[in-house]
Amino acid sequence: MDSATFAFVSSHYPDEPGCYLMRDRHGRVLYVGKAKNLRRRLGAYFRVSRQVGRLQRLVSRIAVVEVMLVNNETESLILENNLIRRHRPPFNRDYWRQRAGYPYIVLTDEPLPRLVGYRRRSRKGQTPPPVARRFGPYVSTAMRDALLAYVVDTFQLRTCHPLPEALCFRYELDRCSGVCAGATTTGAYQQAVRAATAFLSRSQASWIGSMKRQMGAYARALEFERARWLRDRIIILERALEKQIVERDVDYDQDVIYFGPRDGLTMQVRRGCVLALVPFRLPPDEGRVAYLTAQYAGASPRELIVNGVPEPDRLSVSLSQANHARVRVIRPQRGVRRALLALCQHNYHYRQRHMLVEA
Repeated sequence: MDSATFAFVSSHYPDEPGCYLMRDRHGRVLYVGKAKNLRRRLGAYFRVSRQVGRLQRLVSRIAVVEVMLVNNETESLILENNLIRRHRPPFNRDYWRQRAGYPYIVLTDEPLPRLVGYRRRSRKGQTPPPVARRFGPYVSTAMRDALLAYVVDTFQLRTCHPLPEALCFRYELDRCSGVCAGATTTGAYQQAVRAATAFLSRSQASWIGSMKRQMGAYARALEFERARWLRDRIIILERALEKQIVERDVDYDQDVIYFGPRDGLTMQVRRGCVLALVPFRLPPDEGRVAYLTAQYAGASPRELIVNGVPEPDRLSVSLSQANHARVRVIRPQRGVRRALLALCQHNYHYRQRHMLVEA
């Protein structure tokens, strides 16, 4: 068995959410975990009184603990799942055997679409539905299912598959529009589908606010059961729809590159999933444009998200020619790309303070 000596220093780790990768002296990932408070969680591993059995075997092999900071607990859950799938650490073996990816909601590609539960990696023997659009991921099946039930009932979408010829009990409960038997028109049903997808797409603040107002109206009308039910859904849905950027429905690769004065950090994003942080140093007398040209000529993701690079459009043309494929260099000012760059910057400054960025 490999043995390593790792000295845990509490002050080197932040009291922030994130994931940690425990590596052996050869750089192999032994274990991936998540934490709402990294300092507190990691400190628990290195208390001698707790090191017995499997934990003792793990701790004895740790040479390096790498952390990846995120914005919230939701992101730490999703990032942990993606890192385990990528590295398949031996001390996470039971976890990666059982996981099937995080749950989504999809709009089916049918003449009368449904909203159904879905996982990106279906279990063996399961046939995924035809997908027109995907929403999520959500951090648990329970949260996804609560949101799905609320939206389907609110917008009276069909759940039957295949489409029946007679009205079902959901119609009698006023939870389905009855499109199967002509109780509503195809056009009206399609309009309800558009409203439901808009609901899933918009920020939670806009519609959570209306739900809270409705909850207040129920309470004033002394309909306390309805108010309580709605309150419980709000709590679940607020957590389920907490904003996250570490996994998105994107079908191309990105590198997010944050430049410091003479070094930097690259965050690798593969098909929407944040998967790695790679530090680098700028060679002497080499600027940022020269570094990007040397690093990505001939082998580049489709998109490079960067800070402080002049004339990104001109660099895009140069790298596209070198790769014989379109490469976009983007210096974002807003939106998800700006949030990804800010997350990379946050990790860069943390490493500067506590770990040093080195090649």
